Amino acid sequence: MTDRSKAEARAARAQDIAARREALEATEPGLRAREAADRLGVSEGELLAARVGDGVTRLATAPRDLVAALPDLGRVMVLTRNETAVHERKGVFDNIQTGGHVGLVLNGSIDLRLFFKHWRHLFAVEETVRSGRRTSLQVFDGAGVAVHKIYLLEESDRAAFVRRPPRALPRA
Repeated sequence: MTDRSKAEARAARAQDIAARREALEATEPGLRAREAADRLGVSEGELLAARVGDGVTRLATAPRDLVAALPDLGRVMVLTRNETAVHERKGVFDNIQTGGHVGLVLNGSIDLRLFFKHWRHLFAVEETVRSGRRTSLQVFDGAGVAVHKIYLLEESDRAAFVRRPPRALPRA
């Protein structure tokens, strides 16, 4: 298969996923992305990647560089979730230490160990939800499983996000 035909196949799959998600949202509005992905038989990362260009930007930023820029955003909400637990905290990314494929954020409100070798797909997301406009940075592993999400809050510095946006990758 040529690079062009691979790109065409990925684009067709993304269009199919987007169409199926739209149909699902029409019948079950308000589903969380994780639930929608499960119902559609795709990973949450693949579901989000299908929206690149529609409020979603795939990032070329190195994970360590992304984390280093997070203090500029001010207070944010960080979320890590798996099948059995949800870890959600609000605070400022500071006291950051990185080395190799590992990062540490340790302060009064955020206590994270970050394993960058699992940070394979990074996205900036702007979307409209029931409560209004939502901006986030979302990180997925190689299988499209959400590893970490960072949501801007009302008091976050949105100007910093615009001033210093993460580098985008062209759509493949």
